[in-house]
Amino acid sequence: MRCVTSVALRDTQDEFDEVEAQYKIEKAQLTELELRFEPLDAEFKAIMEERDVAYRARLAEERDLVRRQQAALALQAWWRSYRVRKACQVLCMSAILSS
Repeated sequence: MRCVTSVALRDTQDEFDEVEAQYKIEKAQLTELELRFEPLDAEFKAIMEERDVAYRARLAEERDLVRRQQAALALQAWWRSYRVRKACQVLCMSAILSS
């Protein structure tokens, strides 16, 4: 029985050593990939920040354009109504004077 347990224990230890060796290899690969990933990640974040700033600037420009258009429409409407009121006053005055 002792021999069977010893063989099973040795097999288990060998399997553990193989798994641990594979783990160390994969851990080294992961570290290498993380080191290569850092500059790429920083570059990606910088690009995304630039895009975000450009997007926000474009949104601000569009909002400003909409506000300007609304202001222009309000001024145009006010000017048209002013001219109509003045024209009505002139017509009323000419009707009063001619009667």
